[in-house]
Amino acid sequence: MHCYEVLWNCVRFMRAVPSPRKRAQPLLPDATEAQLIGDGGTLSSDENAMDDEGTGGSDGETRLQRPKGKKRAQLEKKEASIDRSMAHSQRRLARATTEQVGILKEQLQVAKQKIRIMQEQSEMAIMTAYKGDLTEYGAKYILLRQKRHLDAYKRQLEQEDCDAENRPAGQHHEQQHEKDKYAENLHNQCDAESI
Repeated sequence: MHCYEVLWNCVRFMRAVPSPRKRAQPLLPDATEAQLIGDGGTLSSDENAMDDEGTGGSDGETRLQRPKGKKRAQLEKKEASIDRSMAHSQRRLARATTEQVGILKEQLQVAKQKIRIMQEQSEMAIMTAYKGDLTEYGAKYILLRQKRHLDAYKRQLEQEDCDAENRPAGQHHEQQHEKDKYAENLHNQCDAESI
């Protein structure tokens, strides 16, 4: 029986001993600390169940996750690039919208200035209208329009005077003196033409 015992202990004929794995699973650096939780270094039943789900077995080894395949890595890279391009396009759209709003505001200001200039031109055309070629009713109409413009101008000057109380005194008096002279000249001109 001596030969039988030699063969029995030979590695080649040992069937009870599991064969070694072809590739060893790497352990996490904190594997021993992750296993020893709580008092006495044992895992509770809930933690043991979570550990079994996370590692894929109850052999006590904490394994790394399986590496990504080429297809999954390419898919994630494509999704990330799509997300980046969408965020970039959203930023460009927001920037274009704010620029468009700014342009519209400027156009509104220009339109308001145009209207104001056109009103001033029409007022000046009425104030400087030649009444020699007009009929009696036409001349009276022009005089009435001129008086309306003068009254409106006086109201505007009074409003500006109320608003100008917060200005420095010297600047306020100079502007007021110039406006009064201009209004008197226009009023005298209208009175002279009506005579």
